[in-house]
Amino acid sequence: EVANRSYQIVWDSGLAPTEHKISEDARYAKIYSYLGKELEEFNINPKGKKEKHISGQLKWAAIRSKYFVVAVIPQENHGRGVDMWGQGVPIGDRDFYKHYGFNIQMSLSDAPVHAERFTVYLGPVDYYRIKKLRVNLEKIIMSSGWYERLFRPFSIAILLSFRFFHNFISNYGLIIVVFSILIKVITYPLTKKSYVSMKKMQLIQPQMTALREKFKNDPQRLQREMIKLYKEYGVNPMSGCLPMLLQMPLLIGLFIVFRSTIELRGAKFILWIKDLSRPDTIAHLPFAIPMYGDTINVLPLLMGLTMYFQQKATMQDPRQKMMAYFMPIFFVLLFNSFPSGLTLYYTLFNLFTIVQQRLLRDGSLQPKPVETKAKGKRGKRG
Repeated sequence: EVANRSYQIVWDSGLAPTEHKISEDARYAKIYSYLGKELEEFNINPKGKKEKHISGQLKWAAIRSKYFVVAVIPQENHGRGVDMWGQGVPIGDRDFYKHYGFNIQMSLSDAPVHAERFTVYLGPVDYYRIKKLRVNLEKIIMSSGWYERLFRPFSIAILLSFRFFHNFISNYGLIIVVFSILIKVITYPLTKKSYVSMKKMQLIQPQMTALREKFKNDPQRLQREMIKLYKEYGVNPMSGCLPMLLQMPLLIGLFIVFRSTIELRGAKFILWIKDLSRPDTIAHLPFAIPMYGDTINVLPLLMGLTMYFQQKATMQDPRQKMMAYFMPIFFVLLFNSFPSGLTLYYTLFNLFTIVQQRLLRDGSLQPKPVETKAKGKRGKRG
């Protein structure tokens, strides 16, 4: 369309859904535009309708679904802005999909003949493939929502690691096994330190109980005495949390990778695990269980069992017994709808942690109590 020394490049065909679960595809269906060095995101409610105009030096505009993208990229001259629109389209009885369109405003030169080149990319949301375009189109990958943007460096690092291992191992399930072992090896020194600190905490439980009773009416004195006790035994009460805290960005990054990257789409592992990007469903229930769903998946159940035995092995306080039951059940409910690749990693993580705990327990890492020395010092305090 040409008017007033300007013309528009229009894409009004949207991008058709490709996944069995329409709602999953619709969750990622958006328009992205790149103006200057800023990535703009345009999203609508699946049942809604919206329009938006953005002015500025436009380098490209794109519509993406969960695994595919269409992008229009001016080659010589940037666009002056972009109009975007979207509308929810009913599919079947309950599902809605998002139909998008955009037009890019371009300027006409004063020359009698105006020639312009555009690149149209219509293909998978493949990090390496779209990065080769050298227009920063890869910024649309793993950037849907604030938490994906926050953990994007971890997600990209995990994806690149998987792609590297895929040069030597064709099965992504085996890559997850190798990746799990590698992470446990890297974090072993921290795990060892955490385990020794935990055992020391168990040793000083009687002294801690005595201090709480003695200074129950003097919280400040109790805090000072506790710190002294920790120093005597070389205990860091926070060290037990460090391995899990370090794991959280990794787990969230893995969740994002398995849920939204085409590399894992349709990737088989073994037996019943036929798609690492989806739950490993073996049966469907005729009804839905609240918080659990209507599918029976094996890996979440295995993960819950391994979590239970892992927590049972590290339980310090009998009062934590209820938590040892609650957390595995909660995680089974939570992970039942998660990608099987993520659940496989978490199950392997629990298994390898149990093995590490047994090796540390059976080795020479049991901390030696220094109760005699500690009691002597405590007598001097009065």
